[in-house]
Amino acid sequence: MKKTEKINKSRLMKRAWYLARTKYYSLSFALSTVWSEMKEAIKSRINAAIIIENDKNPQNSISMAFNPSPESMQEFYNSNEYKGD
Repeated sequence: MKKTEKINKSRLMKRAWYLARTKYYSLSFALSTVWSEMKEAIKSRINAAIIIENDKNPQNSISMAFNPSPESMQEFYNSNEYKGD
């Protein structure tokens, strides 16, 4: 899976010029707006690809939920031993 993705600079400039003409933005503001939009879109596509990859192979999944019950936590801390926290 590809972790990085190139930004299409031609699309970026066309969109920035469009925003500058139609919304009366300055070109620099339009460029920064489009740049951040494109970066967010790439991040979301990469995150979606990682989630799909982890769903296909659950052994490589990084996230694990830790939801102990209150009873087990009470037993753990009532043993009068140092727990390191």
